[in-house]
Amino acid sequence: MTADGELRTQRLRIVPATVNVLKAELECGVTGLGDALRVRVADGWPAEHWDAGAIGYTIRKLTERPEESGWWAWYVMKSSHEAVGQDVLIGTCGYKGLPDEKGIVEIGYGIVEAERRKGFASEASRALIERAFAWKDSRGVSVVRSVMAETLPELIASIGVMKKAGMSFEGEGSEPGTVRYRVTREAWISSAP
Repeated sequence: MTADGELRTQRLRIVPATVNVLKAELECGVTGLGDALRVRVADGWPAEHWDAGAIGYTIRKLTERPEESGWWAWYVMKSSHEAVGQDVLIGTCGYKGLPDEKGIVEIGYGIVEAERRKGFASEASRALIERAFAWKDSRGVSVVRSVMAETLPELIASIGVMKKAGMSFEGEGSEPGTVRYRVTREAWISSAP
């Protein structure tokens, strides 16, 4: 993680959503979003499941609980590694709030159709998992014990993302008809290069 809170991978720059950027997207669409993030927005925006309802929900959560910044939505950009304004916004990812009392946090992801099947969702998911396991609470204690994600069993590409991100099948998900994948802290550490 960089000093300004961004996550960087080999090909991506992942930026936590802020109320100001979310409002720019909600009120001014693609143009406002691109200007707020200083990026080019990929054709086909938004990614699946990222709509006005999701944006509004995230604004409410960040407004009610500003201390949870970084535990909700993040914007995923292909990094040019060159100049500001050259990155391309290709999707979103994020957590579904702070870790629960058992130390479990859930992640989600979505990439615009033209950029799918290139490993970006897996790369972004791994960055979120790494951040979650590295996070320490106000006492300096690492509280995240596992990271999980859920999908429908027929969404083979989504299952592939979870597997490539280091997760293993766990069983039924929390919603009817869904499946859950998870990676524990121990499994993550033992698989580190």
